[in-house]
Amino acid sequence: MRFFLILALMLWAPFASAYEETVKIPGSPEIRAVIGPRNVVENFGYVQGEIVLRLQILSAFAFEALKFQPPTIENAKVVTILKPRTKAVSTYAGSGFIFETAFAIFPLQPGELVIPAIIAEGVIEPKPGEPVPFRTETLEQRIPIKAAAAEFQGDWWIVTPRIEVEDLWSSPPEDAHVGDVIRREVIMTVYGVEAERLPDLRLTGSTGVAVSDHGGERSTLLSTEGVIGKISRAWDIRVDDPRVAEVGTVAIEHWHPAYHRSLTVKAEAQRLEPAPADPAALATQLITEAEDSRRAGLAAGVALVIMLLSPFAALLGAFIWAAMPNTADRHLKASLCTTTSSQDAWRAVDQWALDTKTDLAGCADDYQKLSATLFSNRSAKPEYTALAKALIAISRQARTMRMRLKVKGWIERIVGPKRSLAS
Repeated sequence: MRFFLILALMLWAPFASAYEETVKIPGSPEIRAVIGPRNVVENFGYVQGEIVLRLQILSAFAFEALKFQPPTIENAKVVTILKPRTKAVSTYAGSGFIFETAFAIFPLQPGELVIPAIIAEGVIEPKPGEPVPFRTETLEQRIPIKAAAAEFQGDWWIVTPRIEVEDLWSSPPEDAHVGDVIRREVIMTVYGVEAERLPDLRLTGSTGVAVSDHGGERSTLLSTEGVIGKISRAWDIRVDDPRVAEVGTVAIEHWHPAYHRSLTVKAEAQRLEPAPADPAALATQLITEAEDSRRAGLAAGVALVIMLLSPFAALLGAFIWAAMPNTADRHLKASLCTTTSSQDAWRAVDQWALDTKTDLAGCADDYQKLSATLFSNRSAKPEYTALAKALIAISRQARTMRMRLKVKGWIERIVGPKRSLAS
């Protein structure tokens, strides 16, 4: 649809250019008003029927100042479809400037629509330093407006000279098989009507299929020719029955303002003669669904196992961490494996005891030997490497015991303390 709009603008451009090349630029600024469509000007309009008002102010000289008030029209909605702009033009009759704007007018009640005189004031400067004020105005216009026609056959009053329909299918309906789901989208482009004024599209008259609404969109476009309302709706069509089926119509009833009669625009019904379900496709679908279910079950099982084993893995990791030598143990081992002095060995052991908060009383035999060597003047010296291993084992045992007590405390908090029946 966007392609057709661009194409229309491209086709309109040469005519607009031709107009600009033949328009006569007046000597003093002049405002001109053009009202369309022609049938409205020559006869009458309808309630909610679009009337387009185009305004131009032509001048042989640039506007040094310009005051222009958009029209205020009673009992009508006014939409600006061309923002005010000024452009330089060059014609066979001379060169000049054109200020232009355009409005779409929608009468809200029958009677007489009055487009008041529109005044433009400003200043031009034909000669440098000699400003010349100007004032120009249009004539008042009166247009008869009729109410909704009694002959209108629709449920929703719409006045438009043109509606375009697009009927889109996700796959050709003639190739449908039993069990297929086909999406149908209908797009209607209505000229001269805002999208908010259009009814929701409905799919009616379907047989032998299951239809579910997939939602739709609506939008209003602005062009120099007027407003364009665009509305769409999509449906999912499921073919469940092997017998002949029919997908119904999507229709809009509208009133043509030039023909003065009711017209129907619709996306035609589609006949379906579904083929039996494709065995190969069905088998592939079942295999895919089974594989997806298996993967989902496997993932859920792995997640459950991980969840159940996580506490045990955490406990195991904590005990392994407690059993591994810590920094103080590694420093002690390094010091005792390289020292040859009983005093240095004693200082290393004493520092280790402070770091690990270990009570040295009643420790290993090699520690007793070290103490006797330093304080009893005995000649027997301990084996420093064996002493390091013994003290590190004591530290490991103490950390493991503390971890067991923590775990026991956690368990008692969860399940409660262990109790026994009194005998």
